[in-house]
Amino acid sequence: MNEPARVKAVPAKPLKTNPLLKRLISYALLALVFFLLGFLPLWAHARTTAGRLTQAEQQLRRAQLQNTLGASVIDAQRGEYDQALRAASSFFTELRAEIDRGDASAFSGAEQAALLPLFRERDDLITLLARGDPAAVARLSDLYQSYLTQFSGKSTTGLKPVHSASAVALPSKVRILVKPQRPGGRGLG
Repeated sequence: MNEPARVKAVPAKPLKTNPLLKRLISYALLALVFFLLGFLPLWAHARTTAGRLTQAEQQLRRAQLQNTLGASVIDAQRGEYDQALRAASSFFTELRAEIDRGDASAFSGAEQAALLPLFRERDDLITLLARGDPAAVARLSDLYQSYLTQFSGKSTTGLKPVHSASAVALPSKVRILVKPQRPGGRGLG
């Protein structure tokens, strides 16, 4: 009585394939392929553009540092030591922040190591500017020229040192054109 029940194996019936379902799956796969064909080039372009943006931001940070230091030199040459002090302080603060960025810095590891000695001059330079000492002009000019030659790849051979408080050093090939003035403040042209 307790005989195991025998199960008869029933052969599996092949599934009927619905031609509409096959067509829908084909269309979905085809849409996916076309989506990827359109998406991948845009993704690659966006990635390239992001890389260029990063490079441009690094160049901008380098230029801003150079301009801040240059503004400090010009202000010191004009005898505006307070403004030169603010610009020099800003330069050293921004330079420290840039070095602290590490791998995301606008400067390579070797350039960062070469920048560190500039900080040894910071305190003396800030003190000279705070006192309004004319010796700060020469120190700032030397610092600026050192920065340009080492980190910008530019030479400052066309610049001549200026010791007058009202003049600014310009490259020898630069001419400043001043529009003649009539009495009353209107230009002739």
